[in-house]
Amino acid sequence: MFKHAAAALSLAASIAMPAFADDLPEPVARALEASVEDGDRSDWRFVMTIVTSEGEVRGRYDGAADEAEQWTLVSPSDEAMTEGQRAIWDDIIEPDEDATEEGSGLFFGAGDLSFHPGSMAALDDASGLRYAFAPRADDEEMVEFEPYLSGELTLSEDMPQIGTIRIYATESFKPNFAVRINTFELVQEYAPMEGLPAPVMRRMSQRISGSAAFQTFTEEVDILFSDIEFLRR
Repeated sequence: MFKHAAAALSLAASIAMPAFADDLPEPVARALEASVEDGDRSDWRFVMTIVTSEGEVRGRYDGAADEAEQWTLVSPSDEAMTEGQRAIWDDIIEPDEDATEEGSGLFFGAGDLSFHPGSMAALDDASGLRYAFAPRADDEEMVEFEPYLSGELTLSEDMPQIGTIRIYATESFKPNFAVRINTFELVQEYAPMEGLPAPVMRRMSQRISGSAAFQTFTEEVDILFSDIEFLRR
């Protein structure tokens, strides 16, 4: 959606899911079939709220409006913005080239999940809706993280659709000699919408902390979608 979020969520944005494997648990295979690859962001109307250490920025997107008028700032006011909030807003209304190439709008799509074949396994959970998997990253910057990360998939209760994708580190790790990651968690949350063929993104978030070049860092990003309407029926 915008550069700050794209950087923070690079693991999710850079992966591509392989063809559905024959050895997938049947509920997961059915859930993965409920995806959309040929959508477009202009098919949507929604409110997006971004929360970072810079504060909160909220904007309304209307895909039916002229391109120059699709984004409207909701809060804070233009006059009350800090430099950090303004940088986030500028990235939203003027996305980089990669962001403008997104294909499915808010629908769950195959690019939202990647795992190593044969790694998907049911967790010992009374609900029967949770599965563990080994995440796979294709982005060069994230490949170093891959051996240290675990994945967890939750299906929605009322139908076989993707509910939550969580990728996380169970302990501190060093992807290379110059960096130590103390915490890493990436979460994508989806929910079904009546009459639509695939679940819809409701939230993306990432928490990462560690040290690099003898300096500590903590990054937290929450992106929430509300007042969602699909304009093309």
